[in-house]
Amino acid sequence: LLISIGLSLDVVVVHVCVGAGFSRPHKRDALISGILFSGSQLLALLLGNAVAWVLRPGKAGEERLFAAANSWKIGSVFIFIGLGIYMLLKAEKNETVFERRNDQINWKRMGMLAAATSVDALFAGIGIGFWNVDFANQMLIMGPITVIQSILGIYIGYRLGCEHNRRTYGIGGIMLLIAGFDIAITCILR
Repeated sequence: LLISIGLSLDVVVVHVCVGAGFSRPHKRDALISGILFSGSQLLALLLGNAVAWVLRPGKAGEERLFAAANSWKIGSVFIFIGLGIYMLLKAEKNETVFERRNDQINWKRMGMLAAATSVDALFAGIGIGFWNVDFANQMLIMGPITVIQSILGIYIGYRLGCEHNRRTYGIGGIMLLIAGFDIAITCILR
């Protein structure tokens, strides 16, 4: 749950900027955009999990394979900590966004933004793939969370504008760092 929320906070920031330009919230467009971003995140998570499945050693009882599996799990810790640091650096950057009224969504641009925000989900999928996490449950959690956060992002942007993007990135970075440290502690205790 923590990873899903942290990963989809990038999506919130995109939708806050979109919502800041609306003269009134567009429920239908918010839902369609949420589904677009959710689908993109889920596809990236699936691809990342497939990469991890290919790279993961076999299930034979050899110690060498067990050691390799543990090193991949440690690698997933670095992936989540790296994603957290990346989000915190984005928060520190504090880029200025110029707001202007625009009630039309540029769907081509939104598709590119959906792909761009899914890169971290790809790496998270790799990290998750090295653990024995039920992938179907992860997708069932991440899909609705991304849709809900997309819709919330549009309404937050409509009400408050783009001034809170820095905090959103910071919260996402902290959540991913916590998830990385949680995985590290779990790896040490096993």
